[in-house]
Amino acid sequence: MAKEASQRGKKCMILTHRSELLSQAGGTFDRIGLPYENITADTRSIPNAKVLICMVETLKRRVKNRLDFTMLMKQIDLLIVDECHLANHAPVFEFLKPECYVIGFSATPISANSKKPLSDYYTALVTGPSIEMLIKQGFLAKPKYFGVSVDLSKVKMKAGEFDERDQEKVFLETKVFEGLKENLEMHAKGLKTMIFCPSVASSKQVAHDLKCLHVDGTMSSEERDKVLTQFENAPGSVISNCAITTMGYDHPGIECVVLYRATTSLPLMLQIIGRGSRVTSTKNQFIILDFGMNIQRHGYWHIDRTWSLNPPKKAKKSKDSFPIKFCPQCGAIVGVNNKFCPECGYVWQQTEKERVFVELQELHYNEVEKRMNSSTIEEMEALRVAKRYKIGFVLHCFKTIEQFEQYGKLKNYHPKWAAIQAKIYLHL
Repeated sequence: MAKEASQRGKKCMILTHRSELLSQAGGTFDRIGLPYENITADTRSIPNAKVLICMVETLKRRVKNRLDFTMLMKQIDLLIVDECHLANHAPVFEFLKPECYVIGFSATPISANSKKPLSDYYTALVTGPSIEMLIKQGFLAKPKYFGVSVDLSKVKMKAGEFDERDQEKVFLETKVFEGLKENLEMHAKGLKTMIFCPSVASSKQVAHDLKCLHVDGTMSSEERDKVLTQFENAPGSVISNCAITTMGYDHPGIECVVLYRATTSLPLMLQIIGRGSRVTSTKNQFIILDFGMNIQRHGYWHIDRTWSLNPPKKAKKSKDSFPIKFCPQCGAIVGVNNKFCPECGYVWQQTEKERVFVELQELHYNEVEKRMNSSTIEEMEALRVAKRYKIGFVLHCFKTIEQFEQYGKLKNYHPKWAAIQAKIYLHL
């Protein structure tokens, strides 16, 4: 888009929020032979190139305080916003000319600011192929999920997210860290691994205990570049970080992603896991180790999702809702209905309750009628649930008011419910 716009004599600007992404964008343009110039905090005068790559925060400061940058924005014909879901570019919009085209890109189009949905700034959403489709076509690596159950009951919520300090305490506990070491040894030995921690302190501690690399936002850009280059160039290297490589960081060699933290943010979880999804000539799958119950909270990374410019509806208050379970033998994360583990072959023994449920599901309608006439209230309800019948089916089978009263107690209905229903169904 930028190349075509510049060839038509149009002026194009790409906005990015971090220096690593700025250099990546420039590297891409170098490969396709597209002339460009960067605007960073060190830029003193406005470059003359048709294509400009600019840091968001730098531009926000300049347009408010310098007339030459204000005038520059009036010349932009195409504005491309990278990671537009961050919604940190909004103040720039007021300086654009009305006929400027604005295109935002994001792998997770849910605004990071709930008070400023993407629909406030964009008029249409164009979605590409799903993750699952890209995996099938070989453009993304296939994920393998492993995890452990971690007690987050003592972690408070702060501004809609798990509190960083409380998480730090949980994930620095000896037993939790030992679980990290064991799982790395079991599932990711010799694999290039990236660990995501809830805080800088916890990331440093993990790096110290594992004797691996560490990177965080308190480092200078030169320090970060040095550490990341070291990580990229060393086969089987491990790096721990906090909020640095969650978005846009592109190193296809990552073979294992560790979520050593919990998050209520679906976009954050998807972005983190996405760091391991790039394919190479020798890599077509990657490992996910989840220590924060994130898969259970949000669902698998690769499943199809429906996106919208409007903010998502608030889900029911539940920390753990997605129907998954952990294999007790290898820790693989599988659906609750799985009878065996696809990773290690472990077979779950069917409980008596599950056996009875399956038996009830398989009954034919005439057999159901016979059972309903000779069963207790609890058995009748179990049969109704197994067959997915509406409650009215059970109520039509009741012959006495006592049955209505027993059912009302079983379902914790209001004391007057039984009398009202008996009048309707028994015509009392």
